[in-house]
Amino acid sequence: MQLLCQLRRYSSWLISRMAGAQGAPEMEATRDNLATICATVNSGFEHLATQECVEKFTSAARPRQVKKFRGRILFEIPYQEVKQVSQLRSVDNLSVLVGHFTQIDFSSQDKEAAVNTICQKIEMGNWKHALDTWQIFTGSEFCLDPLPKSLSKPQSSEAKQSTSDEEDGGGDDGAGGDGGGEAGATAPRPTFRVTCTRSGERHHFNSRDVAPSVGSLINETYGWPVKMKDYDLEVVVNVLEDSMLVALSMTKESMHRRNITHFGVTTLRSTIAYCMLRMTQPQPGEIICDPMCGVGAIPLEGLLAWRSCLVMSGDVNEVAVERTKGNIDSLTEKRKSKQIIRPDLPNDVFRWDVTNLPLKSASIDVFVTDLPFGKRMGSRRNNWSLYRQCLEEMARVCRPKTSRAVLLTQDKKCMAQTLQRCGHLWRKKNFVFINHGGLKACVYLLQRAKEKEGKRKHEGDDESDSKAAAMGSDEGDDVEDDVEDDQDQGCEGKHDSGQERERTTEQKETT
Repeated sequence: MQLLCQLRRYSSWLISRMAGAQGAPEMEATRDNLATICATVNSGFEHLATQECVEKFTSAARPRQVKKFRGRILFEIPYQEVKQVSQLRSVDNLSVLVGHFTQIDFSSQDKEAAVNTICQKIEMGNWKHALDTWQIFTGSEFCLDPLPKSLSKPQSSEAKQSTSDEEDGGGDDGAGGDGGGEAGATAPRPTFRVTCTRSGERHHFNSRDVAPSVGSLINETYGWPVKMKDYDLEVVVNVLEDSMLVALSMTKESMHRRNITHFGVTTLRSTIAYCMLRMTQPQPGEIICDPMCGVGAIPLEGLLAWRSCLVMSGDVNEVAVERTKGNIDSLTEKRKSKQIIRPDLPNDVFRWDVTNLPLKSASIDVFVTDLPFGKRMGSRRNNWSLYRQCLEEMARVCRPKTSRAVLLTQDKKCMAQTLQRCGHLWRKKNFVFINHGGLKACVYLLQRAKEKEGKRKHEGDDESDSKAAAMGSDEGDDVEDDVEDDQDQGCEGKHDSGQERERTTEQKETT
């Protein structure tokens, strides 16, 4: 009986081992089908972009792992889902990763040695994997096959000389048609350019030294002609302190201009507007309001990303209201051209004053707005009164305890003083520093305080003020009493001195 039990255990263990061995190649195959996407984010909002990526691309079968860096995030996604990456609303640019190389000692290398190291690392990248992903995302039909010489094999001086002779005597396309095979004869080769960015202080080279060397390497390997404007493909080389990242750009222009056609003096990026809305975590059925909408970047993102919420917006400037309406109309026409069901965007745009909103008390759930910085719009002196009046009016309109507000400003000193004065109305839950057009701005997440707490704090402030006034009056009375006593003592002293003088004179006369 014991022998039979041992045989059964051994057979089950053997079956499990065989199943694991059979499943291993499948895991490797699925791993090969994953593409690594690099998305640039406005610095400070990396955690919000990570949350959006996990929510939109996470399935029960394979959870996504997102790596955060300053100003960018990296995540993996299958080939069949690569087109869905364009649904991300918190990122500016998208690219597919060729290679991420770390622990590179650039400080001990001169300019020529460092550039050679960069070119060697680029040769080690998974170019076929990245090019296939780029072709699926863009839907292009270019010939992306390399020339007969391989990237990983170094060229001899004779081969380089022959290549230069062919380029000098070749046509304008520069594709190297004879070496491209049948694919090169049927499909054209894409034009490209190399963009290099560098950050760090221990480098003996700059970005202008890297871009030409990398461009010549790619041109000799794939035969792609170089074109600085109106190019088909862009190779991005990002050199950090001791690491390097190489990627192929999938978006030709930044995604923060997707909704705006009528620009103003200070136009907020659509990606920043989405991240500000995401900080409030709007719930279905809530009312979102932007009391200083400008050209409508925030309400447009609210209408597109949170369709179950009611979005309101307004501004004191009539030109800003008209531009907001124009952006809504142009976006509606764009949605009609794409044959989207219900292309109309139900948004209410008003002309009002933020310090005197024509709204009922406790009627708004979420306030999201971009406050004037006092540089291009308004002035720093007016911000001291405007910020306080704005917070007090929003507190009147918001629902106590549940309402939230997200405010963007670069005048952090004024905002800090205003929050201290309005502490009985708003509680600061979080704040994030961001880079907004070269300015170090701050986004504040505020929570509406309870009415009882606000009243108690307000009454406590009044009581403390009255106590301070009473204490001040008592101290004043004491001071006055002391002064009177001193005056009386002074008078008595004068009277005594006069009597002594009379006695001395009488004694003199008697003598």
